Amino acid sequence: MVQTATIVDSEVRDEEFTVFGEVALNEVFGFWNHLSRRSTQGKSEFVTAFKHHMTVPPKVQKELGDEYRKALFAAEMRTWCWTDFLELLLEDIDASLFEQ
Repeated sequence: MVQTATIVDSEVRDEEFTVFGEVALNEVFGFWNHLSRRSTQGKSEFVTAFKHHMTVPPKVQKELGDEYRKALFAAEMRTWCWTDFLELLLEDIDASLFEQ
């Protein structure tokens, strides 16, 4: 559900109400479904258009950075473990060649 949005303008016509607003894209997911099915009984229409980029709030920056570092660490660990396994395997193969 949208937690932060700005209503810029609105228009009222015969049986139509139009709201113009600004909201971050990540806030919109799930909102369309809620508004179109629950609030308007399926009679709503939506138009979205890119307006501009904005700075991500500090809290979100930290969350994204933490997630990135965790993913990077996990990828490094998978690579490290795999390369260590290969080194050990190659050492065993080299040793077995000399034993013959």
